[in-house]
Amino acid sequence: MNAPSFHRRLTPLLARSRAAAGRLRASAAQDRRRPFAVLALAVVLLGVATVALLAQSGGPPRTAFAGAASGQYAVVAKNTGAATVVTVVGATSNAAPIEIATIPHLPGFSLRGAVSPTGRHVALLTPDSAIAGRPLAALIALDLETGLYRRLAEDLEPLQDVLWTPDATALVVTRNVRTAAGEPGVAVARVGFDGTESVLETHLGAGMVAPVGFDAQGRLLAVRID
Repeated sequence: MNAPSFHRRLTPLLARSRAAAGRLRASAAQDRRRPFAVLALAVVLLGVATVALLAQSGGPPRTAFAGAASGQYAVVAKNTGAATVVTVVGATSNAAPIEIATIPHLPGFSLRGAVSPTGRHVALLTPDSAIAGRPLAALIALDLETGLYRRLAEDLEPLQDVLWTPDATALVVTRNVRTAAGEPGVAVARVGFDGTESVLETHLGAGMVAPVGFDAQGRLLAVRID
Protein backbone atom coordinates (compact mmCIF):
# COMPACT_ATOMS: atom_id res chain seq x y z
CA MET A 1 0.00 0.00 0.00
CA ASN A 2 1.29 3.46 -0.82
CA ALA A 3 2.56 5.55 2.09
CA PRO A 4 4.00 9.08 2.23
CA SER A 5 7.73 9.08 1.64
CA PHE A 6 8.35 10.71 5.01
CA HIS A 7 6.40 8.04 6.90
CA ARG A 8 8.80 5.54 8.46
CA ARG A 9 7.49 1.99 8.89
CA LEU A 10 9.54 -0.58 10.79
CA THR A 11 9.03 -4.32 11.14
CA PRO A 12 10.48 -5.64 14.44
CA LEU A 13 11.40 -9.32 14.43
CA LEU A 14 12.40 -10.78 17.80
CA ALA A 15 15.22 -13.25 18.30
CA ARG A 16 16.13 -15.79 20.99
CA SER A 17 19.32 -17.78 21.63
CA ARG A 18 19.30 -21.59 21.64
CA ALA A 19 22.97 -22.19 22.53
CA ALA A 20 25.09 -21.45 25.58
CA ALA A 21 26.08 -17.84 26.15
CA GLY A 22 29.51 -16.84 24.94
CA ARG A 23 29.93 -19.56 22.30
CA LEU A 24 30.61 -18.50 18.73
CA ARG A 25 29.15 -20.67 15.93
CA ALA A 26 29.55 -19.75 12.28
CA SER A 27 27.42 -22.61 10.89
CA ALA A 28 23.74 -21.93 10.15
CA ALA A 29 22.91 -25.33 11.65
CA GLN A 30 24.47 -24.20 14.94
CA ASP A 31 23.16 -20.65 14.93
CA ARG A 32 22.78 -19.19 18.40
CA ARG A 33 20.13 -16.61 17.64
CA ARG A 34 16.63 -18.00 17.11
CA PRO A 35 13.78 -15.66 16.17
CA PHE A 36 10.44 -16.52 17.72
CA ALA A 37 7.99 -13.92 16.38
CA VAL A 38 7.31 -11.59 13.49
CA LEU A 39 5.34 -8.44 14.21
CA ALA A 40 4.22 -5.70 11.84
CA LEU A 41 4.27 -2.45 13.80
CA ALA A 42 4.68 1.20 12.92
CA VAL A 43 7.61 2.41 15.01
CA VAL A 44 10.11 5.23 14.71
CA LEU A 45 13.74 4.25 15.23
CA LEU A 46 16.17 7.14 15.62
CA GLY A 47 19.93 7.15 15.71
CA VAL A 48 20.55 3.84 13.99
CA ALA A 49 24.30 3.31 13.92
CA THR A 50 25.97 1.89 10.86
CA VAL A 51 28.30 -1.06 11.40
CA ALA A 52 30.38 -2.01 8.37
CA LEU A 53 30.72 -5.58 7.14
CA LEU A 54 33.69 -7.36 8.62
CA ALA A 55 36.01 -8.93 6.06
CA GLN A 56 36.52 -12.65 6.40
CA SER A 57 39.72 -13.92 4.85
CA GLY A 58 39.14 -16.51 2.15
CA GLY A 59 35.34 -16.44 2.38
CA PRO A 60 32.21 -14.31 2.15
CA PRO A 61 31.84 -11.10 4.18
CA ARG A 62 30.51 -11.30 7.72
CA THR A 63 28.43 -8.81 9.65
CA ALA A 64 29.10 -7.98 13.28
CA PHE A 65 25.95 -9.96 14.09
CA ALA A 66 27.72 -13.17 13.01
CA GLY A 67 29.95 -12.95 16.07
CA ALA A 68 27.49 -11.31 18.44
CA ALA A 69 26.92 -12.69 21.91
CA SER A 70 24.07 -15.02 22.70
CA GLY A 71 20.77 -13.35 23.59
CA GLN A 72 17.57 -11.84 22.25
CA TYR A 73 17.61 -9.60 19.17
CA ALA A 74 15.12 -7.58 17.17
CA VAL A 75 15.48 -7.37 13.39
CA VAL A 76 14.13 -3.95 12.42
CA ALA A 77 13.31 -2.72 8.93
CA LYS A 78 13.65 1.08 8.68
CA ASN A 79 11.93 2.57 5.62
CA THR A 80 13.81 5.58 4.25
CA GLY A 81 11.48 6.17 1.30
CA ALA A 82 13.10 4.45 -1.67
CA ALA A 83 14.94 1.80 0.37
CA THR A 84 14.72 -0.10 3.63
CA VAL A 85 17.63 -0.51 6.03
CA VAL A 86 17.60 -3.85 7.86
CA THR A 87 19.14 -3.57 11.32
CA VAL A 88 19.65 -6.00 14.20
CA VAL A 89 19.31 -4.64 17.74
CA GLY A 90 20.06 -6.51 20.94
CA ALA A 91 17.52 -6.63 23.76
CA THR A 92 19.89 -5.17 26.36
CA SER A 93 19.76 -1.46 27.15
CA ASN A 94 23.33 -0.79 26.00
CA ALA A 95 23.17 -2.84 22.77
CA ALA A 96 24.47 -1.07 19.67
CA PRO A 97 22.37 -1.45 16.49
CA ILE A 98 24.04 -3.52 13.76
CA GLU A 99 23.20 -2.57 10.17
CA ILE A 100 22.87 -5.65 7.95
CA ALA A 101 21.82 -4.44 4.48
CA THR A 102 19.94 -1.78 2.52
CA ILE A 103 17.19 -3.08 0.23
CA PRO A 104 15.93 -0.74 -2.55
CA HIS A 105 12.23 -0.66 -3.47
CA LEU A 106 9.54 1.54 -4.99
CA PRO A 107 9.31 4.93 -3.23
CA GLY A 108 6.61 5.07 -0.59
CA PHE A 109 6.18 1.31 -0.25
CA SER A 110 7.13 -0.93 2.67
CA LEU A 111 8.63 -4.41 2.94
CA ARG A 112 6.98 -7.37 4.64
CA GLY A 113 9.27 -9.90 6.30
CA ALA A 114 9.62 -13.14 8.24
CA VAL A 115 12.63 -14.64 10.03
CA SER A 116 13.57 -18.24 9.24
CA PRO A 117 13.16 -20.92 11.94
CA THR A 118 16.96 -21.16 12.19
CA GLY A 119 17.37 -17.42 12.72
CA ARG A 120 19.95 -17.16 9.95
CA HIS A 121 17.82 -15.56 7.21
CA VAL A 122 15.05 -13.02 6.78
CA ALA A 123 12.59 -13.37 3.89
CA LEU A 124 11.53 -9.99 2.52
CA LEU A 125 8.67 -9.28 0.15
CA THR A 126 10.00 -6.22 -1.68
CA PRO A 127 7.80 -4.04 -3.96
CA ASP A 128 10.36 -3.03 -6.59
CA SER A 129 8.54 -3.11 -9.95
CA ALA A 130 5.19 -2.18 -11.47
CA ILE A 131 3.08 -3.10 -14.48
CA ALA A 132 0.49 -0.57 -15.68
CA GLY A 133 0.77 1.22 -12.35
CA ARG A 134 0.24 -1.98 -10.33
CA PRO A 135 3.10 -2.67 -7.88
CA LEU A 136 4.67 -6.12 -7.84
CA ALA A 137 7.10 -7.56 -5.32
CA ALA A 138 10.20 -9.72 -5.38
CA LEU A 139 10.88 -12.40 -2.76
CA ILE A 140 14.33 -11.82 -1.27
CA ALA A 141 16.24 -13.95 1.25
CA LEU A 142 18.70 -11.94 3.35
CA ASP A 143 21.52 -13.66 5.25
CA LEU A 144 21.92 -11.87 8.59
CA GLU A 145 25.46 -13.18 9.08
CA THR A 146 26.90 -12.09 5.72
CA GLY A 147 24.63 -9.22 4.71
CA LEU A 148 24.19 -10.84 1.29
CA TYR A 149 20.76 -11.38 -0.26
CA ARG A 150 19.33 -13.19 -3.26
CA ARG A 151 16.16 -12.86 -5.32
CA LEU A 152 14.12 -16.05 -5.21
CA ALA A 153 10.91 -15.04 -7.03
CA GLU A 154 9.35 -12.04 -8.76
CA ASP A 155 5.98 -10.57 -9.78
CA LEU A 156 4.28 -11.39 -6.47
CA GLU A 157 1.41 -9.56 -4.78
CA PRO A 158 3.14 -7.18 -2.31
CA LEU A 159 0.54 -7.29 0.50
CA GLN A 160 0.78 -11.01 1.30
CA ASP A 161 2.78 -12.52 4.16
CA VAL A 162 5.49 -15.06 3.35
CA LEU A 163 5.73 -18.33 5.28
CA TRP A 164 8.86 -20.40 5.98
CA THR A 165 8.74 -24.17 5.85
CA PRO A 166 9.58 -25.76 9.25
CA ASP A 167 13.01 -26.89 8.03
CA ALA A 168 13.87 -23.37 6.76
CA THR A 169 14.74 -24.66 3.27
CA ALA A 170 11.92 -22.95 1.38
CA LEU A 171 9.16 -20.35 1.52
CA VAL A 172 5.46 -20.44 0.72
CA VAL A 173 3.89 -17.61 -1.29
CA THR A 174 0.75 -17.07 -3.37
CA ARG A 175 0.16 -15.93 -6.94
CA ASN A 176 -2.99 -14.76 -8.72
CA VAL A 177 -3.60 -17.06 -11.71
CA ARG A 178 -6.14 -17.73 -14.45
CA THR A 179 -7.14 -20.97 -16.13
CA ALA A 180 -7.12 -21.41 -19.90
CA ALA A 181 -10.83 -20.57 -19.80
CA GLY A 182 -10.14 -17.33 -17.96
CA GLU A 183 -11.34 -18.39 -14.51
CA PRO A 184 -9.41 -16.53 -11.77
CA GLY A 185 -7.79 -18.28 -8.84
CA VAL A 186 -4.95 -18.24 -6.35
CA ALA A 187 -1.98 -20.62 -6.56
CA VAL A 188 -0.03 -21.51 -3.43
CA ALA A 189 3.62 -22.11 -4.35
CA ARG A 190 6.76 -23.39 -2.65
CA VAL A 191 9.94 -21.44 -3.49
CA GLY A 192 13.28 -23.09 -2.71
CA PHE A 193 16.55 -21.34 -1.93
CA ASP A 194 17.70 -22.06 -5.48
CA GLY A 195 14.69 -20.17 -6.87
CA THR A 196 12.87 -23.33 -7.92
CA GLU A 197 9.12 -22.80 -7.68
CA SER A 198 6.45 -25.50 -7.52
CA VAL A 199 2.68 -25.15 -7.09
CA LEU A 200 1.35 -26.89 -3.97
CA GLU A 201 -2.34 -26.20 -4.56
CA THR A 202 -4.63 -23.97 -6.62
CA HIS A 203 -7.85 -22.39 -5.35
CA LEU A 204 -10.12 -21.47 -8.25
CA GLY A 205 -12.63 -18.72 -7.57
CA ALA A 206 -10.92 -17.63 -4.34
CA GLY A 207 -10.61 -13.95 -3.59
CA MET A 208 -7.62 -14.49 -1.30
CA VAL A 209 -5.66 -17.40 0.15
CA ALA A 210 -3.31 -16.86 3.09
CA PRO A 211 -0.94 -19.68 4.18
CA VAL A 212 -0.64 -19.50 7.98
CA GLY A 213 1.46 -22.49 9.05
CA PHE A 214 1.86 -26.27 9.15
CA ASP A 215 0.19 -28.89 11.31
CA ALA A 216 1.94 -31.64 13.30
CA GLN A 217 2.02 -33.86 10.20
CA GLY A 218 3.66 -31.13 8.13
CA ARG A 219 0.54 -30.32 6.12
CA LEU A 220 0.08 -26.73 4.98
CA LEU A 221 -2.65 -24.72 6.68
CA ALA A 222 -4.22 -21.79 4.84
CA VAL A 223 -7.16 -19.42 5.15
CA ARG A 224 -9.32 -19.01 2.04
CA ILE A 225 -11.63 -16.05 1.45
CA ASP A 226 -14.07 -16.37 -1.45
